[in-house]
Amino acid sequence: MNTFIEDEIKEVNEMLHKVLGFDWTNLEIYGSKIMFEGECFLGKKTKSDYIERFDKDETLDLLKNCSDVLFLDIFRFLNFYYPRWIAFNVIKESDDKYAEFSSNNELLIALTSIIDRISNTDKEKNWFIKIINKFRKKKQLGYTRKFVNFLNNNLSNEDIEELIKNAKVYKKHKRKNIKNIDDLAKYIYKIRSLVVHEAELGGIYPHCVSFDFGKKKIENLTPMIVPKNFRRLLWKAIFNHLGLKIIY
Repeated sequence: MNTFIEDEIKEVNEMLHKVLGFDWTNLEIYGSKIMFEGECFLGKKTKSDYIERFDKDETLDLLKNCSDVLFLDIFRFLNFYYPRWIAFNVIKESDDKYAEFSSNNELLIALTSIIDRISNTDKEKNWFIKIINKFRKKKQLGYTRKFVNFLNNNLSNEDIEELIKNAKVYKKHKRKNIKNIDDLAKYIYKIRSLVVHEAELGGIYPHCVSFDFGKKKIENLTPMIVPKNFRRLLWKAIFNHLGLKIIY
């Protein structure tokens, strides 16, 4: 149980379904109306692989029984993701030449930021790993290792295999298979670094794309994955870590 009033819990529950469930959002931007559905991730798989959705009453009961700390984490993560979810949908509808990249990059940065926060504030981290990370020459190596550990600790072997199997890298004009979760993490954080620190136009995209402005680093760092499946598995890892198995 937590000490929050019911209206506050209901507000977070509405946000949960708006962002990760099947609710629709209606926006009006400069006179134009945009309507989009949530991520459609709230549910559980049955034995026949059917997705059984969680309704609002079920998730409301779960939220009421969360501790204050857990409830605040959920509140923080959803409200951090929501404006980027709006940006994702608005960018997709725009005439931006790189809309598929820039829209997906919004959510890539949001999800990896959430995982970074969890990894950095996790009191159960191994003290030896903390010491090793202090001596790493590149901070990025520490983050990729934390990312790998987080996924390994919070996803099943089947989920990890799905992440790896569905990811390919377009390198030297050929599709290359991702060998393991370490390789995937390396590419993900390389893309993130390029987007955040070098104003990169590339990023996660589900198809092979060639660019016409000459720099090779974009095509060498473009994972060929289905972004929505990637996001679902990251959200699944996040909520598994929080102790709420609500993402199928």
